[in-house]
Amino acid sequence: MNGVGEYIDPEALQDQQGSASALWNSLSRGIYGFIIPDTRTFAVFGSSGGVDCNHSIIGGTSNPADQVLYLALDRAGQVGDYDRPPLILAFKLAP
Repeated sequence: MNGVGEYIDPEALQDQQGSASALWNSLSRGIYGFIIPDTRTFAVFGSSGGVDCNHSIIGGTSNPADQVLYLALDRAGQVGDYDRPPLILAFKLAP
């Protein structure tokens, strides 16, 4: 087969070097991805099915000059009974 439209058993991926981790499955959804500066690593942030969590990533951006990644988590900034604001996280990227 040429690989286009070919089904790959998820269990088979566990034995392949460089394959996605077990947390990345058919229910996973990448929201924001980028190459980490000065590395050969491609980072992907999003959600994974089968994980019990009340928050999901709803957006992201980065500042390459300062090497800072910003992610917005849905409903994670709740401080009262009825508010549901997003929470903005900032991560300093270091090679």
